[in-house]
Amino acid sequence: MFRYTLLYIILGPVLFGLIYFEDFSPLFFLNDLQTDLTTLLVTYGVAFFDLPITMQGPLMFFDNGAKLIIHYTCNAMTPVLLYTAAIVSYPTWIKNKIIWLIGGYVVLVALNLVRMLLVSYAVTIDPDYFHWTHNYIGRYGMGVLTLTIFYIFTQHVSVLSRPDSSHK
Repeated sequence: MFRYTLLYIILGPVLFGLIYFEDFSPLFFLNDLQTDLTTLLVTYGVAFFDLPITMQGPLMFFDNGAKLIIHYTCNAMTPVLLYTAAIVSYPTWIKNKIIWLIGGYVVLVALNLVRMLLVSYAVTIDPDYFHWTHNYIGRYGMGVLTLTIFYIFTQHVSVLSRPDSSHK
């Protein structure tokens, strides 16, 4: 468990440093691509549910006068990076990691779409609902769901044992 914790503590900040920060991350374009995907999915979701929102790229204009932007912090990259660090650090076979990384990514993107649409719907009712739905339901809900997916992963894969671990 010490090895897992150490790897996670190292890998998490490395992934964030490489991908997340607009001003200095060399792979920030991945974050931009994720934001573009989120914007596209939200645009389709708004049209599908016929929400009173006009989409202009990442800008959302509500019939009640509210305006929102789908920012790179809204694209589920934070839970994806934390989940990725947890999966990669976990002592199991690489095949398990790849399957659960891909599946977890798809689930997190889908959950983020639901989050974005719920927040958008709440803002169509009353713009003052944004703060509560975005921060408490949205952010904390995504955190809990990310931990839940990781927990399910740990219950469905076998842990690799280290040689000589039974002799100590």
